[in-house]
Amino acid sequence: MEFDDKIAADIVDKFGLDKKTINVWKTRNKIPDKYFKEGFSIEKKTKNEYYEQLTKDVKKIFSYGKLNINAFARLVNISNYKFKDFIYKDIMLGDDNFLLVKKAINKIRLDAKLLLEAIQKYQLRDENTQKKVKDFYKRKEIYFYNILEKNNDTYGKIESYCCGRRTFPDDKVSDIEHALLIFIAELSL
Repeated sequence: MEFDDKIAADIVDKFGLDKKTINVWKTRNKIPDKYFKEGFSIEKKTKNEYYEQLTKDVKKIFSYGKLNINAFARLVNISNYKFKDFIYKDIMLGDDNFLLVKKAINKIRLDAKLLLEAIQKYQLRDENTQKKVKDFYKRKEIYFYNILEKNNDTYGKIESYCCGRRTFPDDKVSDIEHALLIFIAELSL
């Protein structure tokens, strides 16, 4: 429907939308048709439902065994005991801690994506890409061996490379890419 100030304001009030939505519609000179369909409603999750889902997602991520719980707890400044109670028991974290956990997981996921893109783009011949591999390998909050799906051969070659004992194992690029793709998917919140 073509934009109209009064109708837009009524829809924003009716559905509890952000007032900034009116400006977006005004810029587009259109109000989405879905708001005029009979029976349309917006499902809003309550804060508790949101935290319950986030808790399930975080526990699932840690169940894969690819993140070090103690190092992760230190990363987000939560005591090990409190964080382990959250992961293994039904003890909830506060709002601030939930945000820290979510941000940290998203940061690890972003770093894994950037590493994957660098590997795919430069095939590890680039010094910056090789540095990213070393930095990712050395992160305390991840278990690189588990990310590589416990592949001893690939892990051994990466470890030797990161410790300066050998050149980068070009023959293992596809193994690393595959492992990072899985890891990135598992970190989705």
